Parts: sequence; C-alpha cells; structure tokens
Amino acid sequence: MIKPLICNMRARDIKPVLDKRNELKFDQLSCNYINSMGTEPEVYRRIRDIFLNDERFQKYTHLVIAPDDLIVENHHIEALINDLEAFDYPVLSGICNVDMSLNRYKYAICIRNLPNRNWDDGSHTNKEQLRFYDWATEEDIKEGNIIRVLFSGFPLMFIRRDIVEKIPFETDFEWNKDSDPNCAASIDVTFNTRCYELGIPVMADCDVNMTHLRYGGKIKVGIKHKSIDWIRYREQYKLEDGTPMMAQDSTRIFFERVDTIRLVVAMSIREEVKFLPRAFESLKTIDGIDAVYVMDGSYMKGFHAKSDSHDGSKDVCMAYEKKFKEFYFRPAMGRFYDSQSQKRNLLFDWIEEMDSDQELWIFVFDGDEEIKWNDAFFNLKEYLKSCKSDIIFMQTNPSQITNHPMENSGVRLVRGKQGIRWAEGYSMRYVDKDGNLMADYSPRMHLTCVNHDFINQIWIKNNWNEKSSERILEKQKYLQQRSKESNERRLESVR
Repeated sequence: MIKPLICNMRARDIKPVLDKRNELKFDQLSCNYINSMGTEPEVYRRIRDIFLNDERFQKYTHLVIAPDDLIVENHHIEALINDLEAFDYPVLSGICNVDMSLNRYKYAICIRNLPNRNWDDGSHTNKEQLRFYDWATEEDIKEGNIIRVLFSGFPLMFIRRDIVEKIPFETDFEWNKDSDPNCAASIDVTFNTRCYELGIPVMADCDVNMTHLRYGGKIKVGIKHKSIDWIRYREQYKLEDGTPMMAQDSTRIFFERVDTIRLVVAMSIREEVKFLPRAFESLKTIDGIDAVYVMDGSYMKGFHAKSDSHDGSKDVCMAYEKKFKEFYFRPAMGRFYDSQSQKRNLLFDWIEEMDSDQELWIFVFDGDEEIKWNDAFFNLKEYLKSCKSDIIFMQTNPSQITNHPMENSGVRLVRGKQGIRWAEGYSMRYVDKDGNLMADYSPRMHLTCVNHDFINQIWIKNNWNEKSSERILEKQKYLQQRSKESNERRLESVR
C-alpha cells in the first residue's frame, strides 16, 4: 500500500499554492521559512532525517517533494499513487511548466540530456554559466504516457523509502569547489545525477500536469518563524449506509519551533575604513548571528562636507557581505541625521521592518569596536533564548580607569519589536514605547531604572582613541555645540 508523506518546502506564502495545500487529503510535513540562499540544504536534511529516523514517520512509503511555488491538487497525488501501485517505480514525478514567462510552454524535465554539473569549465573569464537545461517541449509530452527522464525538477516527486536511504540530498558544491559553499544549491540536479549514475530510473507521468508559479511571492526566510509542522489528515467516518459521521478534517499533531529568536547586529558607521575589518572579523566569532545591518552617514551637520562616508568604508562592507548569513547596507544618500539618537532609531526602525514577524534581539555595535571574550565557550544566542529582561548591559574597555564603576558599561542588547528607542537627543538614554525612562548610562548619571541583565563573558573594545586627532577634535566641538544649543548636560564622553 502506498502511503506518501507530502513534504512542503515552504519559503514563501503564495496564496494559490497554499489554498490547494489546505485542501489536500494527505498527510503533510512542512519545513517553513528555512530554505533560502545559503541554507537550502538545511530543509532537505531535516526532512530526510525525520522521514528516515523518527519512529512516527516509519509508516510512510514515499517522501514526496512539493516545492512552495507548485500548485498541487488531490487528483495529482491520487494519479501518481495509482501509477506506483501498478508499477512500483523507485522515483516518479508529474510535470509542470518551467516558469510563467519565456519558458511557459516548456516542461521542467529533461529527456535527452542531464544538466551540466559545472557552472563554469574554467575557460570563461566572466564565469559564464554553462549549466544547460534541455527542457522538454510540447512535442515531447504525450497524453497517457509515463516516460523515463534524465532530470525532473522536483514537480511533486515521489521517492521510495529505499531510495531516500541510498541517496542523500546534496548541493552541487563538490562539482564547483571554486564557488562559495554558502551559495551552493541545485539539489534537484545532484539527486537526478546520482539516480542516473546508480541506474535508478526516474519516471514522469505526462498526465499529471501542474502549474509552476516560478518567481512568485517573496522569500519569508528570516521574516517568519522557522518551524517544522506535521499535519495529519483524518478520513471521515461513515455509518453502514454511507452517511458521514464527521466532516473531513486535518489535525496538527507535531510542531517544532526550529529557531526561537533572531540575533542581528545594528552597526552605525561613519568613515571607519581603518576599523571595519577588525569589527567584522570579531563579529564572526559570535555563533548564531543571523544578520548584520550597517547604517552609514553623519549626524554632525556643519562638521562634514559630505553626509556619507567617502573613505572606502562601503567597499569594506561589501567585501564582507557574503561572510554573514545576511548583510544589509544603507547609505545616508546625501542626508545628515539630526542627531546620533535619530540615526540609531532609524536603524532600529529599519531592522524591525525587515524582521517583522520573529522574536528578535538587536546587538548595538559600532564600526570602530571589536568583540572580546572572557569565556570562549559562552553561547550568546542560547543565553538570549531564556533571557527575561528587555535590555542587557555589557562592558566597554573594562580595564580603563574611570571615575565611576558603571562608566565602562552600557546597553548593548535590546529586545526588538518592543518599541525601545533612544530618547531624542540622548545617545545613552533608552526609553520604552511610551517614552518612560528605561536606562541612562550617560557620564555622571549612571542610572538604570528597569530590570536588566549583565553579560560579562563578552566585552567590547572601543578603538576611538586610535582615530586621528582631527576626528577627535571634530567630535569634541560637536558635543560642545550640542550642549550649548540645548542647554543640556553633555550627552556622552569622548573616549
């Protein structure tokens, strides 16, 4: 008896696809918002591991791959099950259009050739992509035919359990080792190639023709919670005369939150080319950073000729773009921020807009700083998962002699999406969404007004004193002007 487990590889929310998935009368295992550029293999590894090793899933005979842009209906699944009951193919799929534009009338299967393994054969200086897909055309597709193919791009592919055990889901990195391993993907290419090498036939039913909404929707990885969801379909019960006793139903019986928090870095920079490599290299020592957000620009109008950095800082940032899971850079675009607090608040607004649906911690960090460790085994992200406070203090240059025991401490970690911001005009004063004071660690104030945590396993080395005397003098003049204009106490010390 064929018992399929429909595996939804969900990174987007495409309504026509989701509407039909909700109508399916088959058990579904969904990996939600996990697969994306750099992490696509993770979703396949997780689903394969669950299918093979979790005792609750041993009854399923076939793992069925259903991409998140493919419209799948009950009759598609039923037709493929009928094929398997009749012929027991090791691998069987339907067919679908390649995309909705130029290749709308071509099919995502290759009959004559396997796609090339390599993106580049070394002869092209511009790294021209050589992988070629010889897509099937309408002339190749005959109604009523089940045909053997060399490549099938996972259009509702049924994979028998013994084949899942035999062939792991791999990326094409081994074929293209000069590429970035984080960008390797093409799991469908490697799977079909392994089948060909092992003599395992891959079949496609030409009557199971589905719609492929390629390039539809927006990737929600990093925006929505990562999770694994198992929906068990429950058949309707009937009396002896056929009268239904209960409506058809589906019940969620297994749910795993894969990643409960997102840890992102909020970095404010202005002409930090000398320090940025040290800053980024130190951030790489923290396990679990999900994204780095860098906001460039000056809040010292009148002290700078240009608002954006013009010393090569942006080039350094772009050089590190691929060294983090996600990296975002926002220039000032010719504008001057009114104050440091306004710049940082806009940075928080930007982050929370991008990370709108996930539990979030924001690490406040500057371009002239470095991470230092007192405990190399400390896991910051694990610590944050159980943290009850909304703000966390850390030390900056703790060995520096000061006039007050808290002068080297400051808020470094803030729970996102709570409305916590800097008070207007105060670069060291935090307020809640209602404007109530949460913390103030300005010089000679040292006042903390809410419960907070303190992390001493990590501390921050600030390299301000390595900056040019002109830059330090420029900052001093700015602070003096601000103090005079606002008739307020000095907002921050110059370290």
